[in-house]
Amino acid sequence: MKKFLTVATAVAAMALAGVVSAQEIRITTEEGPPFNMMEGGKIVGSNTKIVEAMFAKAGVPYKIELMDWTPAYEAALNNKNTCVYSTYETPERKDKFEWVGPLTKDDLVLFALADSPVAIKTLADVKPFKIGGAKNFAGTLLLQKAGMTVDDSATTDGESLKKLANKTVDLWQSGSNSGLYVAEKQGVKVKQVFMLQEAVMSLACNKGTDPAVLAKLRAALPK
Repeated sequence: MKKFLTVATAVAAMALAGVVSAQEIRITTEEGPPFNMMEGGKIVGSNTKIVEAMFAKAGVPYKIELMDWTPAYEAALNNKNTCVYSTYETPERKDKFEWVGPLTKDDLVLFALADSPVAIKTLADVKPFKIGGAKNFAGTLLLQKAGMTVDDSATTDGESLKKLANKTVDLWQSGSNSGLYVAEKQGVKVKQVFMLQEAVMSLACNKGTDPAVLAKLRAALPK
């Protein structure tokens, strides 16, 4: 009988381990400094620190992968137990994910070169100008929805900024904080000329993610 209980306990433990393994959360992210980026072969950044601390506190196993934004976003949109950060919480995305956040505030804005004479008071004033933005980024999508033509051939903020620096576009869409960081790193002097939308960035998880896991993560999020 004792031997049977020992075997049964071992089987139960193995089954439990299988459940835990099955609930490992896949996290995708992109090159989006200073929040998430690759340095020295490691994924780092201010939001990466928050996410890692949150998962550690919640006791939830995870794996972070860095890739371009579009596949990172679509992975979380289409696969259970998959999350993506740093994701802007926009009205269009609100019902597509389970949200854990906010991780940080980073408003959607437009930048021009520091010596540019561009002056913008309303969104309508933007239309005559050439605009650059990264493909499928929240600000790019917002502008396109408003009927603006955006050069979205770039896949990162850094690539898009080069178009502004080379004066192939007049305006560059980025985040109020992330844009300044990227511009400083690239040695490009810019100025914010228009606020498109106040915004926060969060961890966006697939709607099929285990509710118990989501509850643990939300409880572990730094207040």
